[in-house]
Amino acid sequence: MTRLSSLSNKGVSVGFHTKELFSNERSSIMDYDGQQGWLVFSENEIKDEEIPNNYADLEKKTQSQRIRECLYRLYEQRGKTGTFEDFYRMQTEKIINAIKAKLD
Repeated sequence: MTRLSSLSNKGVSVGFHTKELFSNERSSIMDYDGQQGWLVFSENEIKDEEIPNNYADLEKKTQSQRIRECLYRLYEQRGKTGTFEDFYRMQTEKIINAIKAKLD
């Protein structure tokens, strides 16, 4: 690994250098330029169970992203009173309290 930096979307940018490659290996890697997917890294041997056996879910939003986006739409529809962060905290606190009320 040669480079590691934080991204504004909470992601991470990672850079690697490889050992010398044959032209067909280099070409195969270049085909992935700009793509997203799984990357498995180890300083030594990689065990089969460490390799994902499912497709990388690249387009799906996380549940927290979906909630935040829905709450932003609600914030817009209610006239954007105050800051969104305050609105978000207040609404998520209501959700948390409603769930807590259902617990034993």
